[in-house]
Amino acid sequence: MQNELIRTVTLRQVIKVWWAIIWRVVVHGVFGGTALGLLAGLTLKIGEQGGGHTQTIAIYCGLCATLPAGIWGVRAALKKKYRNFRINIVKL
Repeated sequence: MQNELIRTVTLRQVIKVWWAIIWRVVVHGVFGGTALGLLAGLTLKIGEQGGGHTQTIAIYCGLCATLPAGIWGVRAALKKKYRNFRINIVKL
């Protein structure tokens, strides 16, 4: 019965999953990275704690926000119910 549920993955399905991952990672990475970088930069500049490295620290803080955005993007794409299929992760 379970073998009836297993199908060959088509190129169209791969592209749908890939696109679901990419747009989520890009949108959330850009917004999250910009927000965190801006917050870090303003905080350091206002508190005068950057010591001339405010821009570098802000950039690295912004880049660090893209990691959780990437993880979230993959997770959301895997949990999504697509029009005619869904992804199941099965423990072997």
